[in-house]
Amino acid sequence: MYTTESKTSPQEQLAKLEADGEKARAGNRTPPPGYYAHLGYLYFETGNPERAVASFQNEKTLFPESRPYMDRLISRFKK
Repeated sequence: MYTTESKTSPQEQLAKLEADGEKARAGNRTPPPGYYAHLGYLYFETGNPERAVASFQNEKTLFPESRPYMDRLISRFKK
């Protein structure tokens, strides 16, 4: 599991998550809830706020129940 307490760097976590996402898409599967939210957080942590917002948008599109939280994060990043 990916956590902020992990001993791996954000860049390493990002590479792992991106690889996992590729595997899921190759198998025609949807990543689990929270996947794009965490990916967005890591993009933000590594200095890529545009990709962070895009990941948050993906999360709320795939998992509508996350919309209020993703909208709040998106609004913070766009300030």
